[in-house]
Amino acid sequence: MGAEDRLPRLLATASAIAANLLVGGEYDVLEAMTRGRQLSADDLQRAVEDFGVRLVRVPGSEWDHLDWKPVPRADPPTFDVSVPMWTEQGQCDLTLELRLIETPYQTYSVETRALHVVARRGRPRVSRPRAVPAQEPPPNRPTPDLYATPVPERWRPLLARIVHRLVIGDYEGLSRDGFLAYTDDPSDETIGIWIERYPGRLVDLPEEAWAFSNHARIEHEPNAWWVILDLWEEDGHSDLSLEATVRDDGSGIDVKVKDVHAL
Repeated sequence: MGAEDRLPRLLATASAIAANLLVGGEYDVLEAMTRGRQLSADDLQRAVEDFGVRLVRVPGSEWDHLDWKPVPRADPPTFDVSVPMWTEQGQCDLTLELRLIETPYQTYSVETRALHVVARRGRPRVSRPRAVPAQEPPPNRPTPDLYATPVPERWRPLLARIVHRLVIGDYEGLSRDGFLAYTDDPSDETIGIWIERYPGRLVDLPEEAWAFSNHARIEHEPNAWWVILDLWEEDGHSDLSLEATVRDDGSGIDVKVKDVHAL
């Protein structure tokens, strides 16, 4: 087997191990394997339980059809992949986003970047699947999810300032000022990976952007909410979103950005 043939197999093996742990409900083991990067065992369990349908293993034949996307300028070589999960009825909308990083031993370590519901058209949904006929919106004019809960106005000025700093590429400043959940190292610019590879140019959020946002309280964590905020480009709605945790005890607002990634 040549090197070109071995690479997809190595990536598929590492991804399958992570997906199978998720299906088996071994959230603690998956958290340990991925070093808790981005998602904890509680995050993973909550996402699966909210989905509300029993998962089954991804069929072996499906691993040959995944799209392994190299992360630009990454050293060591790094790949992102979206793994659609399966139920007894077949492939479903719950998607596991993984990052695979080459080790010195010619294997790949895994990070869980997201576990969310992605509609077949590619637009994210955080609500449970529902029997509503799909409506095809015009290009760049999607409609907000009627089941979403837009973020409160109190949080919007700070979130808008954070998005502005992403727009101007101030990744170092966001890290230095404590707005990133996973690092405080100013040299860590991974928050901008998807932005830099995106073909469009991001812009500051227009007022209509808030209708596409969503948030909900985090269980067992007082005064804390998760937030999903779609980002915008010059021509309208983009294919990127920001995920963050907001803590608000009434006296102050703290935002920790967990990720920016493609929808």
